[in-house]
Amino acid sequence: MEDTRMETLQESKEFLNSVINHVNSLIFVVDQNLKIKRVNNAFEMSAYRKEKKIYEEYFGNVIDCSNTVIQKQDCGSTAHCEICVFRQSMLRALQGETLKERATRKIYIDGKKVKKHFQFTAKPIEYMDEEMALLIIDDITEMEEQKQKLKQLNEIKNRFLGTVSHDLKNPIGAIQSLAYVLSEEENLKEEQRGYVDEIYKTSEYMMRLVEDFLDIYKIETGKDKLCQEMQDYAEVIKEALKYNQFAAKEKSVNLRLEIQERSLELLIDRNKIIQVISNLVGNALKFSHEGQEVLLRVYKIDGEIVTEVQDQGPGIDLEEQERIFEEFFKGEVQPVSMENTSTGLGLAISKKIIEAHGGTIGVRSESSKGACFFFSLPRE
Repeated sequence: MEDTRMETLQESKEFLNSVINHVNSLIFVVDQNLKIKRVNNAFEMSAYRKEKKIYEEYFGNVIDCSNTVIQKQDCGSTAHCEICVFRQSMLRALQGETLKERATRKIYIDGKKVKKHFQFTAKPIEYMDEEMALLIIDDITEMEEQKQKLKQLNEIKNRFLGTVSHDLKNPIGAIQSLAYVLSEEENLKEEQRGYVDEIYKTSEYMMRLVEDFLDIYKIETGKDKLCQEMQDYAEVIKEALKYNQFAAKEKSVNLRLEIQERSLELLIDRNKIIQVISNLVGNALKFSHEGQEVLLRVYKIDGEIVTEVQDQGPGIDLEEQERIFEEFFKGEVQPVSMENTSTGLGLAISKKIIEAHGGTIGVRSESSKGACFFFSLPRE
């Protein structure tokens, strides 16, 4: 019986060692004194590996934590150790806890101090018949640096959008106003009137683009705060539809509303939600032919209110559905009326507004069977 138990333990140890050595993450097994008992091949081959003693050493000593190097102290004895995430996690793992954490640490590699970002798991483990802690570490420095670069680029983009949009708004408004005044002139020849109409339409599109830029800028910089109040959602829906009635009538498209419950109180920013609904209904109208229908359906499910806008247009390909809410994305299928040129920002803005309300937004569609845009809002 004892031989069988020893054989089982040996097999278990060999299996664990095999698993450890075939993992790309850096792995450490530390004992009750937080001294290293085992590392894996990934660490042996990493840049952190130094030609020095590893086993029976402390974790911070082995990776050359800057605190141990600068203070010339062992890991566990420096002024920083009491607040070290690695150390505290290992201690808690030895008490039976499993933790997933992130840590930023300055360490020395080839004599140079570098800042590293880590993601790691600390968990209890039985190794060599003793209770120890297993530390599984992934170096996510490159990912974090890319994330920071993207954040900086996004901030630059937002500053650019805010500045340019603000500076363009007044001159475009002046062009639009002058074009309108000229269009009222009775002595214009037909060709001249055509030029003036084109100027007005173009300036109108440019003004919509500027307004969309400003919306994106305000939302992403947090300057567009939600003004949430309890609202009768059915009334909000009806108000949003009013803004699209003229366009629907002009195209001979039927706008139909279905609401399961008449009493729907929601905490929302009324104007922002009207903006989202108007945008979705307006898009549906752009892709609808004469005699078709756009259905707006509202219902309650799992503590949320779902709003759907269903059209009978050409539909959206699966690849495009995955990108439809990206800024400036425009699909291959063109609107029925090219007069309503899209800026490519409406759906991106709608997504940001819904997510700011704690909701979700999406689309489902089959080719040639129309598209259904939907969003959910929490009831509380």
